Amino acid sequence: MLAGLFMGVLVAATPITLDEVRTRSRENLSSLAAALEAERAALGVTQARSGLLPGVSASAGAGLQYNGPREEYYTAPDGSVAPLRIEESNYGFYRLNLNVRQLIYDGAVWARLSEAGASAEAAKGQAREERDTSELEGIRRFYNLYRAQEKLRVIQQSVERSERQVAVAESLYNAGRGAWSDVLNARIDLGNDRIRVVAHQTELVNAQADLAVWLRMKGTTELVAQDPGLPEELVLAQTGLEDAVKEAEAQRPLLVVIEKQLEASRARRSAARASFLPRVSVNGSYSRGAPYADLFFTRWGLQNSLSAGLQVEWDLFNGMNDWAATEIAQTGIREAELTLEQTRRDIEADIRKAWVAMRRLAETAELSKLNRDIAKESLAAINERFAAGLATQLEVRDAELKLTDAELILVESRLDVEVAKATLERVIGTLSGGTRS
Repeated sequence: MLAGLFMGVLVAATPITLDEVRTRSRENLSSLAAALEAERAALGVTQARSGLLPGVSASAGAGLQYNGPREEYYTAPDGSVAPLRIEESNYGFYRLNLNVRQLIYDGAVWARLSEAGASAEAAKGQAREERDTSELEGIRRFYNLYRAQEKLRVIQQSVERSERQVAVAESLYNAGRGAWSDVLNARIDLGNDRIRVVAHQTELVNAQADLAVWLRMKGTTELVAQDPGLPEELVLAQTGLEDAVKEAEAQRPLLVVIEKQLEASRARRSAARASFLPRVSVNGSYSRGAPYADLFFTRWGLQNSLSAGLQVEWDLFNGMNDWAATEIAQTGIREAELTLEQTRRDIEADIRKAWVAMRRLAETAELSKLNRDIAKESLAAINERFAAGLATQLEVRDAELKLTDAELILVESRLDVEVAKATLERVIGTLSGGTRS
C-alpha cells in the first residue's frame, strides 16, 4: 500500500528525460561561469589589439578672460623709472587640438596580443571542459534518480509477493493445512518489506533534490526520470585502450587549455624580451587658436599649426628589471611544459581506469542478469512445491529475498555501466560529440 501510494506521487511529478538533463546540465552555474570567463578573455584580445591601432584624441574649448586695470613700471633710456597705467580689458579665447599617434614597432605589444589570443583559446577550452564536467554530473544524477525509482519498483514487487504469501498462508491455515506460525511469519515478512519501501522513499527524494538543484530548478521540484531506453543487450564501444588514448589527444579540451597556457607563457617571455629593443612611433598634431570668434570661425587661412615627428624610445638600463622579467617568464614556460606532460599522463591513467571499469561492470551486469533469471526460476519452483505441501514457508521467503536482491543488484550494475560509459567519453573528450575547439 505504501509503495503504491508513493508511486502514485511519482505519476504526478515532473517527468524529465536523459536528453533534457544533458542539455540543461550544459547550462549549469559552473559551465555558465566558465563561458563568461571565455567571453572576457575574448575581449582581452580586443584590448591587446588596440595598441596596434592609431591613437586619436581631440579637444576643443572656448572661454572669456577679464583683466582689471593695473599699473606697471618700466625703465626709461635715461635710467629713470616711470609708471604705466593699463586700463581694464577682456577678450575671448577659442582652441581646437587634434593629435594622432601610430605605433610603428613595439615587440611587447605584438607579444601581448599573442598572449591574449592564447589565453582566449585556453579560456574557451576551459569552458568546454566545464561544460562536459557539468554534463557528466547531470548524467550521473539522472541515473541516480532512475536507479532509486527502479529499486523502489523492485521492492514494491517484493511487497506484492509478500502480500500474496500472506494470503496463501492464511488460506492454508483456514483449510487446516498450515500452521498459525506460518501466517505470523508471512505477516512479519510483509512488514519488513514495507519498511524497506519507506527507507527507499527517502533515497528517491534525495535523488530528486540533487538533480533538480543541478539543473537550476527549484529544490522542491519532484522529478521523475523517464526510461532512458537501455537496450536489453549491452553494447560497448569497441575502441581499444591505445586508440582511446590517441582519440583523447585529439579531442580532450583540457589538453587545449594546457597547450594554450604554454603558448601564452611563451608570449609573455617574448614580451619581456621586447623590452630590450627600441619602440618606434610617429606623431602628428593640428592646433588652431584665436582670441576672437570671428577670427577663429571665418578666417581659416590663419591661426593654424601642424606638426609631425618620429619618436624612438629605448630603455637602456632599468636596474635589471627587464632581465628578471624574462627569467620569470622562462620559469612560467617550464611550469606549463611540466603541467602539460603530467596532464597527458593523468588523462592516460584516467582512460585506462575508466576503460577497464566499464568492461568489468559490463561483466558484472551480465552475471547479475543471469543470477536474476535463475532466481526467478527458483522462486517459481519453490512456489509450486509450497502449493503442493513439499516446501516450507521459510524456503519460499528465502527464494523471494534472493530474487529481490538479484533484481536490485541488476539495477545497480546495469546503470553503473551507463555511468561508466559516460565517464569514459568524458575522459576522452567525446561526451558532447567531441571537438577540441
